Amino acid sequence: MGGSSPARVFVDVSDDNGSYQFNPNIIHATNGTVVTFRFSGIPGNHSVTQSTFASPCQPLAGGFDSGFVTARDPFPGFNYTVVNDQKAAWFYCRQNTPTVHCHSGMVGVINGVISRFKDFQDAAEAITDTNSTASPSNPTASTLQHTKAPIPVGAIVAGTIGALTFIALCICTFVLLRRRRRRQRAQLEGTRPDPLIVHEKGPFPSTDDSVPKLSRILREVRSLRRQTRHVSGPPSPNEPPPKYTVSASVSSSID
Repeated sequence: MGGSSPARVFVDVSDDNGSYQFNPNIIHATNGTVVTFRFSGIPGNHSVTQSTFASPCQPLAGGFDSGFVTARDPFPGFNYTVVNDQKAAWFYCRQNTPTVHCHSGMVGVINGVISRFKDFQDAAEAITDTNSTASPSNPTASTLQHTKAPIPVGAIVAGTIGALTFIALCICTFVLLRRRRRRQRAQLEGTRPDPLIVHEKGPFPSTDDSVPKLSRILREVRSLRRQTRHVSGPPSPNEPPPKYTVSASVSSSID
């Protein structure tokens, strides 16, 4: 008495258009059913690799894996027999050439819920960065998924504040030094003697005796002018006597 053959379900891996899809991508099969994956997308090179719902594009340790299969005529196939129809079996294509097929939504499930499959596919498509060694020549290598590192906003803000603080300190230092130099220059100009200005206490000291001589001559000339103002008459009693008189040296020098 011959036994009945096991039930069989066919799934096309890609198609003639080279799309990154399993058709169908949701399979319902009871225990003992053989799911045959036909690599019918010519040209193409794909895999059927089991994963988990939490990590759509990462192979499950000990799970089924067809390896990389090149589509040709007749279509090569990969068989998977359902042993627990109460547990969903998630799978994907781990081909990365010319793009990451899993990130393009090439995923599927056996005995999964439709709503959860939608979340599974969206999670696979949301992965934006991959560091994988998987290739046709290395069919056992796994695909590793990574998420982009967040932008360190706090570090950028802190660096910007530090740079602005440093620039402000440099500007303040420059302004203070400039003011200090101006004050020093003003003090130096205030203490520098002017040989043409004669003060009541006498000229500024100088190593050259020409300045005292000039000062003395100017005082005597000034005294002579005051005396000549009173030649026509005696000086007023309220007017003080002249401080200086005409000296012989001045007269001789005038002559």
